[in-house]
Amino acid sequence: MALHPGCVPPAVPPNTTRPGTALRNGGSRSRLGQRSVAFRRIESQGTAIRHIPAMDAAYDPAAWHDFGVALVGASAALLGLVIVVVSLHLKAVVNDSVLRRRAEILLSLFATTLAASAALLIPGQSRQALGIELMCFALIYVGFSTFVTIRATQSDRGVSRDRVARFVLGEASAGLIFVGGLGLVIHALGGAYPVAGGIVLGLLSAMLAVWILFVGLGLELGD
Repeated sequence: MALHPGCVPPAVPPNTTRPGTALRNGGSRSRLGQRSVAFRRIESQGTAIRHIPAMDAAYDPAAWHDFGVALVGASAALLGLVIVVVSLHLKAVVNDSVLRRRAEILLSLFATTLAASAALLIPGQSRQALGIELMCFALIYVGFSTFVTIRATQSDRGVSRDRVARFVLGEASAGLIFVGGLGLVIHALGGAYPVAGGIVLGLLSAMLAVWILFVGLGLELGD
């Protein structure tokens, strides 16, 4: 059709898509949106699990400061008590091999719990550094306790059943401290919770050993 001069040509309508194509595109976008929502939910659940307060506290040295303060005070008080009693009756302890070994193991166990508790109070250290310190304390005690016990088996009196029981309790305490220290290093195994159990078990077994030592001193002095 010929156009008269001055006439504006008709506008060309925009390209349109077929109805079926629009439905398919809308369905694809809907499925993609549902998948993204599902992925976000899974990610948020994983983030929530990773940030459970108990799990965070197990591997956070700063979270155990108050526990360390309490156990340092208890360990130091009991260690001081044993040192005073042994010092007052030093001759009786030195002359009796059984009392001497009891005092050695007892002092080393209190020193281990004190050192492990004090390590929790060191400010600014990483969990890896704390874990290495705790493992070293535990290994030192295990080595010393094993050496003293082996030496006791070679004596004339041998090793009594109560001595074996206290040896097992002390080794279990040091074992828990070692496992907790390893857990802090590798971020597994419950972190500092086994350390707390080991320190408490060490204090309880050491308190039992204190009573046995005092009874032995009383019998020795009575004779």
